[in-house]
Amino acid sequence: MRQSLLFGGLEAIVRNTNFQNPDLKLFEFGNTYFYRGGENIKSPVDKYFEEMHLGMFITGKKQNENWITPSESSSFFGLKSNVLNVLKKLGFNIEKLKVDSLSNDIIEEGLAYRRGDGKTFVEFGFVHSALLKKAGIENDVYYADFNWDFVLQQTGNNKIGYTELPKFPAVRRDLALLVDEAVTFSQLKEIAKRTEKSMLREVDVFDVYKGDKLPAGKKSYALSFILRDDEKTLNEEVIERTMNRLIGMFEKELGAKLR
Repeated sequence: MRQSLLFGGLEAIVRNTNFQNPDLKLFEFGNTYFYRGGENIKSPVDKYFEEMHLGMFITGKKQNENWITPSESSSFFGLKSNVLNVLKKLGFNIEKLKVDSLSNDIIEEGLAYRRGDGKTFVEFGFVHSALLKKAGIENDVYYADFNWDFVLQQTGNNKIGYTELPKFPAVRRDLALLVDEAVTFSQLKEIAKRTEKSMLREVDVFDVYKGDKLPAGKKSYALSFILRDDEKTLNEEVIERTMNRLIGMFEKELGAKLR
């Protein structure tokens, strides 16, 4: 009885790749099984339970080269976009979910979206290189694992609402920050939200880099910030002051440096 949808997905990727079809976007709904245990449980059957999960897999090229666009490889952020679209379509407010960095035996580096009490909606990221090597897969594989039973259970608590379209335009500013390896995106996001409560609409990460070009024990986060004032158009002076305040808090609390 399988505990993860991952390995069936990897088998499908290997089979398709062997038939010269390496550029894939796959999904599967299926049951997974887990051991509950407990000395007071008399029936062997009751010691196990099942959960419905949704697995999503992306590997190979996002698009092939043509006369107007170059070839582009699939990425973590393409998978992230799909994951967030699923949650948004089901009525979840992404900003209210807890975001944690993730690294385990299956996902080498990724994110987890959880409820405030720690119950997980979805985990996603890079499939661990050791698993890809054992499967004979050379390309990166990006995998998302939804606890679908829990997701559907929580949709009943979602209230559908709406807000008027903003009258004033939003602006985007990007920062590349050098931080300690232990620093997580959720820490940076929490500091940003706490520092600028009125105009900051979104914080996202679009690149993470670790390599020999950086000092030992460091990594680089490339972050995007969406700012908007619902009362007036933002001018450059206000935007610059806001970004400097964010940079100052990142430096003060996490020792971050601009790249």
